[in-house]
Amino acid sequence: MAKLFAKGECGHPDAPNGCSGEAINSHTLQRGGALAALAENGHVISARQATERLFKNKGRLVPQKTGVNSASTFPGFCNAHDTAFFLPIESGALPLTRTSAFLLSYRAMAYERHTKTAGLAGLNEMRRKGDAGLPFPAQVDVQQSLHHMTAGMRLGLEDLRVWKNQLDQMHRSGDTSDIGLMAVTFEGVLPFVAAFGKLPTVDFQGLKRQSLMSRNVSTLSLTVTVAAGRTIAVFSWFDGPKSAGAKMAESFANVAENERPSALLRYCLSSSENIHMRPSWWDGLTSEDRSDADVLIHMGLPLSDEGDPAHFVVGKGPLSLAPMASEVVHL
Repeated sequence: MAKLFAKGECGHPDAPNGCSGEAINSHTLQRGGALAALAENGHVISARQATERLFKNKGRLVPQKTGVNSASTFPGFCNAHDTAFFLPIESGALPLTRTSAFLLSYRAMAYERHTKTAGLAGLNEMRRKGDAGLPFPAQVDVQQSLHHMTAGMRLGLEDLRVWKNQLDQMHRSGDTSDIGLMAVTFEGVLPFVAAFGKLPTVDFQGLKRQSLMSRNVSTLSLTVTVAAGRTIAVFSWFDGPKSAGAKMAESFANVAENERPSALLRYCLSSSENIHMRPSWWDGLTSEDRSDADVLIHMGLPLSDEGDPAHFVVGKGPLSLAPMASEVVHL
């Protein structure tokens, strides 16, 4: 799987025009901002790196200590496009503008697109070799499971194709009015950062917002980063104020201020492997909190049996963060 993830192509709207060569290891989060704010001795605790050790850990995702140079990278853009396209959000302070929010959303989308492309290639490899040597009934079970996982991955890639086309059109026209954007700024630094795209089904109050069986599903991107000594969470969505993505962002804004740090942490852990944490905070968790974190981390796995899809809602488990003041701004 690591070899498949290491292969990529430039995802810039104009690619391959203007490309400077093969895709480089692009950061989903600013190495000098978000990751540096959490790093200890140059390392963070990364859930993403755990995917490379799934077999060794018997199918469990175990967060690993990872260097900041590789923690959040993926081969998503050539050097020329990566440098020029994302310059407004890589040059120090992160301005809370529609342009910045658009670029964060684009990078989260590109990461999800690359991850699912590599995942589909991995599933195809497993379908060819994964049941070798097993008894026939076991082979049938393996192939059926892989078939369902492959079908779900293909549907996810189609949703991402539509999402990318929408963002590409915005880039070319310079008009970002069709994307909904909300930023939440905390007064200090939370012990984690994350960046991902998602098809939200359950909101922060535990209410169902959409079914993935629907013909048209709504996307949401979320980037939790650090700028000027403060954690900033940027939500973005399409399809207007009644979409599941908009309702998801609205439901977070409606979370009690003292519970927002916990709500954000629990949602990120349950939604993506691309979450990176301060080592001393992770190492200091109680066994009860660590067990709850383990449940949250495994909720997003294909065919997960981790139970309640609303387990990330504050109060469903013991893992929480101390209150911190925050401000919600619609961009």
